Amino acid sequence: MSTLIDTLKRLPRTLLKLLVLALGTVLALVALVFGLMLAAGVVLWALVRGRRPAKVQVFRWRGMPRRGAMPPAEVVDVEAREVRSGPVDRVVDAHARIER
Repeated sequence: MSTLIDTLKRLPRTLLKLLVLALGTVLALVALVFGLMLAAGVVLWALVRGRRPAKVQVFRWRGMPRRGAMPPAEVVDVEAREVRSGPVDRVVDAHARIER
């Protein structure tokens, strides 16, 4: 008997969760359809005005050139050398003079 009562107590909460899930799904679908219709409207408006819609590349790194834009670069092999830290010492001395 108590399991029946517990089930009846949980029923409104479960129905509310299902209702919220269904409303969220409907809202997401409405937003998707609205976005698709808006994009189609912008493209059609551009075509009616005689302007071709601009082609947008979404997945392209900022620093990378477009395909075929630049010839392949030559590989240059250089010898590495150590850089001394002389100028940094001068800056430290200048700050030490100011503190005195």
